[in-house]
Amino acid sequence: MTNKIEFRCGLLNFQMGREHGQLSFNPAEYIKACTKSGMERVIFTCKDTCGDAYYKTKLIELNPAAGSDYLAAAIEEAKRQNIELYAYYNVLLDDIYAGVHPEHMMVNSKGEKVIAYDYFKCLCPNSPYMDVVRERVADLVFNYEVDGIFFDITYFRGNDCFCDSCKGKFHEEYGYALKNNVKTGTPEYADFNEFKRNSRAKLLLDLTETVKGIRTIPVIWNGSGSFYLAEPEIDMYSDYLTTEFHAPNYLDGIIRAKWMQSRKMGFIMSTTSEIGSWGDWTMVPEIILKSVVCTIAAHGGGIFIDHTPYPYGEFANSQIKCIADNTKKSYDYLKSFEKFLRNSESAADTAVVMPISTKRFYSNGFNSGSMMNFTASLKGAVKMMMESGIPFDVADEMTLKKEPGRYKLLVIPCASYIDDDFAGWLND
Repeated sequence: MTNKIEFRCGLLNFQMGREHGQLSFNPAEYIKACTKSGMERVIFTCKDTCGDAYYKTKLIELNPAAGSDYLAAAIEEAKRQNIELYAYYNVLLDDIYAGVHPEHMMVNSKGEKVIAYDYFKCLCPNSPYMDVVRERVADLVFNYEVDGIFFDITYFRGNDCFCDSCKGKFHEEYGYALKNNVKTGTPEYADFNEFKRNSRAKLLLDLTETVKGIRTIPVIWNGSGSFYLAEPEIDMYSDYLTTEFHAPNYLDGIIRAKWMQSRKMGFIMSTTSEIGSWGDWTMVPEIILKSVVCTIAAHGGGIFIDHTPYPYGEFANSQIKCIADNTKKSYDYLKSFEKFLRNSESAADTAVVMPISTKRFYSNGFNSGSMMNFTASLKGAVKMMMESGIPFDVADEMTLKKEPGRYKLLVIPCASYIDDDFAGWLND
């Protein structure tokens, strides 16, 4: 397959650990089930949040509960089924490594080690742990013929880190000490936010160069299409954009889809097989899944349905039949008209503008309102446009500058601050 974007994809979100006994999972049967449900590309977990590998390597312990090389079996079956297989690699969550090297974990302003999603230990991208990640990723890509790689959790959790590594690098780059009690609405806090963006940029560019130096395959990362992160200077280096669509929050998902569509890089969105988010255990009904799939595809994006087979216990299996059935129904429907959507572009001459400079102004605390005000204003403007029936895009200032004259009307919500460069461009 040569398409940058495949419309019908899946993500094996296999964050299992080793606490539940032997896993009952057959990778080949799983890939066959994905193919039957209409998937053309599968993102397959190779290294999880717990720090276990599902492939053979000398650098990470193979999950003893798995007992075999899941990745090799999945790649072999994917080739037989003529579908693509990307490797999923969780970057900054690794309980096993953090247990050995707690000094490499993120640290919050109270001096506490950072825990994500109530359970998982977060490693800092500025710590020596990143040297370990680069070596592991190079080993994976060199030894396994994957069609692409997907990096997850590449950002600071809790929006801060005051570990020794961060403090040392911050002092080196900015010439003064980073204090735990740095206050919002100050130049120091703006420097801190910039430092975190630059740290994430270095992480992603280093990993991209590592992969591309070994194998010419797509490198993508979760969040590159998220307006909550909104770091297009970094994410332009992703081979295409990705973010998440959590049903039934259609407004949030539509804003993400429209912002990515306006950037003309190609995009794909994950949507969970459960209502709300991962682990909520209430399956998305067929009509809602079909609605989400069609919403994403209507904006030219691909879909990867994020799901987890139950690998142990009474319901242990390599697939969940009801989810596979729903996926097939949605993808069969999409397949009937997807040829009309490939390489499609928006013809709208109106845009709701989401200035990155305004978002960062709010993030830095230089306004009496909070980021919630900025987000609510953006969502309000988008909802207004949707109810008007007027076709529109969601675009940032970088996109607008690339195509001057593309839009006849710009709607700029929550514009309490616009930087001088963008203001000058608007006046011109």
